[in-house]
Amino acid sequence: MLLELVEHFGYQVLSGDKTVLHELPDGSVVAAGWPDYPHLGYGTVAKYPGLREIAGIGDGYVPAEGHAFSPVGKFAVDPLPFRDRFPSGPVGVRVPVAAILHPAIGPGDRTVVEPLTGSRQEHAAVLHANVESAFDGANAGWHHYLDDHRADHSERVGRITDVLAGVPAWTLTGPGDLTADNVPQAIGGPAEAAR
Repeated sequence: MLLELVEHFGYQVLSGDKTVLHELPDGSVVAAGWPDYPHLGYGTVAKYPGLREIAGIGDGYVPAEGHAFSPVGKFAVDPLPFRDRFPSGPVGVRVPVAAILHPAIGPGDRTVVEPLTGSRQEHAAVLHANVESAFDGANAGWHHYLDDHRADHSERVGRITDVLAGVPAWTLTGPGDLTADNVPQAIGGPAEAAR
């Protein structure tokens, strides 16, 4: 979805699979990038001119059946030519979160973008399901060499997800083609483009 927004709506790449969220002293939330090495599925690579060459995929490559949209067989893409092809935001930039898209990309006849419905608490639960932290989960650990700030961190995550639960959000299903007809105004749809 990120590449669709860059390719067709003038966005820049801030981050790949990981985005770092920062809580500011006034309670607002900004997003920052996380340097990563792009790992893209074949369905994504084949979609954009020039990306097959950057990923080193020959013309004769055929993905295993059923894996064009799966995490199996992802390709590590050289980040330097990737950034030339898909413009990136400046290093160190922090941006306010204006809209949230929850994609579930997969086979289908058309891409459907619908407003996320439900209460603010339900929105926060959807967001929280996508939060990753070094201090959570089965592999989290702490030791006596550092002060234990896990409770503070958990409270901060709760405040951030509560703020973001108030941001306009949409779900997206289908193959992931974004056009002026299916992109919400807040993300760059027709009324936004008219400004």
